[in-house]
Amino acid sequence: MRGSGMMGCHGVSGYLLEGNELKEILIMWTVLRIDEADYGCEERMPGEPVMAIVSLQSDDGRCIQFECADEWLIKQDINEGDEWPEDIEEAENESARYAKQADWMENYYAAVEELEGNVKIF
Repeated sequence: MRGSGMMGCHGVSGYLLEGNELKEILIMWTVLRIDEADYGCEERMPGEPVMAIVSLQSDDGRCIQFECADEWLIKQDINEGDEWPEDIEEAENESARYAKQADWMENYYAAVEELEGNVKIF
C-alpha cells in the first residue's frame, strides 16, 4: 500500500431518462488493493515491466481485478483507497486491442521465420 493521492474519474455506466432528458449514470471505481503479481516459477523476461494486481470496487458493489504495470501506478500516484482515474470499459477495450496487436506480431514473426526457412539461395 502506498500513500494516498487525490484523483478520480467516473466511468459512464449507462443512461437514465428523466422526463425528456437523457442523463448519464456515472459509476465511481475505488482501488481496494494493490498486490505484487506472482510470477510463480517463471521469472520476468528481461525488460518486462513489474506488474501489480489491482482490485477495484464500484460504488454499486461490483468488483474487478486485473494486472497493471506497477510503474504506471506509481507515476499516476494511484494508491489503495483512491478513485480509479480511467473509464474501466475503455481500459478493457484498450487492453483487448493491445492483445490483438501482440497476437498479430507473433503471427507475423512466425510467418517471416517460416518464409526465411523456405527461401532457397541460387
